Amino acid sequence: MFSQEQLIKTAYRLLLGTAFFSLPALAQSDGQLWLSTSKSLYRSGNLSFKFYGETRLQDDGTDALGHFFGPTVSYRVKPWLNLGGAVKMIHFKSGDSFAKIRRPEIQATLKFKLLDRLSYSHRNRYEYFSREGRDDTERLRSRLNFSIPLKHPSLSKIYFGNEFFYRPDTGEWERNRLVPFGLTFKLPRKQSLSLFYMLEHIRRNSHDNHTLGINYSF
Repeated sequence: MFSQEQLIKTAYRLLLGTAFFSLPALAQSDGQLWLSTSKSLYRSGNLSFKFYGETRLQDDGTDALGHFFGPTVSYRVKPWLNLGGAVKMIHFKSGDSFAKIRRPEIQATLKFKLLDRLSYSHRNRYEYFSREGRDDTERLRSRLNFSIPLKHPSLSKIYFGNEFFYRPDTGEWERNRLVPFGLTFKLPRKQSLSLFYMLEHIRRNSHDNHTLGINYSF
């Protein structure tokens, strides 16, 4: 039988291999910084409402790429199943200005404890993009995530995962976002801070984004 450590290492290697197998040897790249926050507005039993905000910076963190904000809702149907949705407004860089996009979304997340020290979640999301002057579009996202709790006074867990994006209108998997390493820090009064590195590969123009992400929840 495999030990827990061997199973965790195997899951990590398979995830990395799946992501990097599809990456070309040469690709243009950019350094980005993603800053996001999530504010709890209401919680009752298994139902919760939050407000989400995010700013993305490109060109090694020197130029604004986009702003995302809007309310989110989540309902815990079962210990292993969460349903949720959101309506997000997006201001995204397009040429010398910012395009205004409305993005309703719904999602289902499965959560399982594989081992004493390894948890797995799988989020599937449907997004609908509405932008003035252009045809509406759709997108599907599927994210796999593994997390390991830590016995540390300042750190709660480490995690790694990968997310795949599919465009029904073109029939193509347009991009994937690999997070080989992330940390969640413990903060007082139901606050948390997460720090992660992400490699995003966009297939259309063979472009890679190396991203440092910071998320603060309260």
